[in-house]
Amino acid sequence: MKPTARECGLKISSYVDERMDPEKSTRAAAKYLHQLYDTFQNWELVMAAYNAGPGRIRSAIKRAGTQNYWELAAYLPSETQSYVPGFIAASYIMNFHGAHDLIPVYPESCMGEMVCVYVNEGMSITEVAKRSGLTLEMVKRLNPSFVRNYIPASPSGYPLNLPAAAAELFNSKRTMEVPDIKIMENAMMTTVTEDGFTYHVSTTSKDYVVRSGDNLYAIAQRNRCSVRDLMSWNSLHDSRLSIGQHLELRFTSKVLVPTITEVAPAPVIRSIQTVNTVPTLLMNHFPVNHQSAPIDFAIDANVNAPAKNTIVLQRRQSVRQALNQSQLSMTTQQQMTMPKDLVTGDLIRVR
Repeated sequence: MKPTARECGLKISSYVDERMDPEKSTRAAAKYLHQLYDTFQNWELVMAAYNAGPGRIRSAIKRAGTQNYWELAAYLPSETQSYVPGFIAASYIMNFHGAHDLIPVYPESCMGEMVCVYVNEGMSITEVAKRSGLTLEMVKRLNPSFVRNYIPASPSGYPLNLPAAAAELFNSKRTMEVPDIKIMENAMMTTVTEDGFTYHVSTTSKDYVVRSGDNLYAIAQRNRCSVRDLMSWNSLHDSRLSIGQHLELRFTSKVLVPTITEVAPAPVIRSIQTVNTVPTLLMNHFPVNHQSAPIDFAIDANVNAPAKNTIVLQRRQSVRQALNQSQLSMTTQQQMTMPKDLVTGDLIRVR
């Protein structure tokens, strides 16, 4: 939580949240756990205090009259009651996974040696990407504590984690633009179907620099998007903006795909036709001499006669309602065993 994080030395502002930094947050958590252990001298109570706060643990100890976590757990919130056993289970699996034939998969890093570079002047993450030769997403992934895509100015400087080669390029003050990847137009598009029509949907993006007087609502209105879209595209946690901040704007276009149709050479006449009048047949490939005698096409409907003692279950109709509408006798209905799991359209035969 913010107050506890600040007590442990983590910086939290509208631009920087060091709780997101893996190394700094881990060191702060270890420092806080050390303080809690000095207070309670019991690791179960320490984990409960880490989750619920030391004040609630002192209150539970006083109410239960004991310092045994398992005896005072009933006086703690339900979340804390499940948090401590869950932590114990995770710790057990981490240390004794081999006893249960579990094989850990360690993450592989291709970034090489990491170097910490200090930035004193205000700078956008986009500018860092240009000067380091990395992509914007990679800089964000390596430095998650900068929550608004901007590094504020600081006399002491903010640490920036970069690969060694990227850090050397960054310190050289040169700018390396990441070349745009040229992708075939078809590969950039997705095809969707709506109401029987097919559309090509493509998405493009551009960089916007915040100016004086800008706010999220005005920027969204000018670019025909919503404030929620802007916050999602730029990982913003609140609506505050700063002059010079870079925002990503996305634009989606939807183009109707024309439907290819064939024009019939002659109007369709729903009547019996001879072979000579059917336009879709190629006469030069017909295997017989069709000129000698015309051939007629006719289709006779073959409808089976209804079987005796059968009924068809109609929509929203029970078996007894179907029997009442049929000509079966009431004696038959009284003697029959009602079938189960019938649906509309089932054919019922009465024996």
